[in-house]
Amino acid sequence: LLQFLSLMQHYDDKSWIISRVDLRAFDHEYRATVAQPLFHNESFQRLTGRYPAVALVSATLGTAARPDHVLAEMGIYPSLNMEQPHLYVMDDPFPREEQLEVVVIRDIPGDRRSEAHQRAVSLIAHHAATTLGGRTLLFSSSRERANRYRNDLSESLLGSGVSLAPKSTQAAAAKLRADHPVIAIGCDGLGTGIDVPGEGLSSLVIESIPFPYHDAVIKARQDHRETGYDAFLIDSLAPALIKLKQVAGRLLRSAEDRGVIFLVDPVVTDKVYADEVREALHPKKWTVVRYQDLERRVREICAPYSRYPKKDAG
Repeated sequence: LLQFLSLMQHYDDKSWIISRVDLRAFDHEYRATVAQPLFHNESFQRLTGRYPAVALVSATLGTAARPDHVLAEMGIYPSLNMEQPHLYVMDDPFPREEQLEVVVIRDIPGDRRSEAHQRAVSLIAHHAATTLGGRTLLFSSSRERANRYRNDLSESLLGSGVSLAPKSTQAAAAKLRADHPVIAIGCDGLGTGIDVPGEGLSSLVIESIPFPYHDAVIKARQDHRETGYDAFLIDSLAPALIKLKQVAGRLLRSAEDRGVIFLVDPVVTDKVYADEVREALHPKKWTVVRYQDLERRVREICAPYSRYPKKDAG
């Protein structure tokens, strides 16, 4: 620890921050002290400045068609308001407009921390999984709420032929890839780190737009930003949309995949950034369902995806 603190004395206090964070690795939780730069633009500028062209390979570099936010954060735009450099963006290799259906649930009483909202998430996951015979992933931004959903569904799924996938990310992914009748529930590991091409995953339940927590790093970044920037867009909405695209990407892993996303967040229909959410996901169909019609409509929407026979749980 003394060596670490001695090393940090060589860095400008304004450009680095030391914080305590919760980490999770190999299904174990840790508490760690982390030092990280507030901004990564100087490092990227040193790296990319030596080359006439830079190729960035990722399907989720931007909020919509262009990766403007990520390029600005990387320092490829020296200023967020600078004229854009010459940029070529390749088209999405998957025809999302033919593969993806998005269903937004509206009129849910309370916010995502409320009992009613969490009950709605559990009900949607239950109806989707029992209609499809599994093939469902429930993504939560909170481990505490993810455990609540596991408890709810462990009771409601009894006798349905559908079971809960293991908590382990890799074990849950293996069950889905083998097309067992399971529903997987988790946070970042399941939402961004699994690959289930084919029929093993047909529905994705997202409890809310995954806005980042405004931790010490984000607050320090805001204190050191140049004046005139849009704090909500840069530090909240853009990262949330990128994360949303990463989570949605679990559903479409090949050009033949198709499926439905249930987005259980009333702000998508109530707020002005609903268009940005829709543009980021770029679905074939966008449907708004009332909370009162939840069970009937979820089963109707999932029915076209449930025609494949299921294997026995194992």
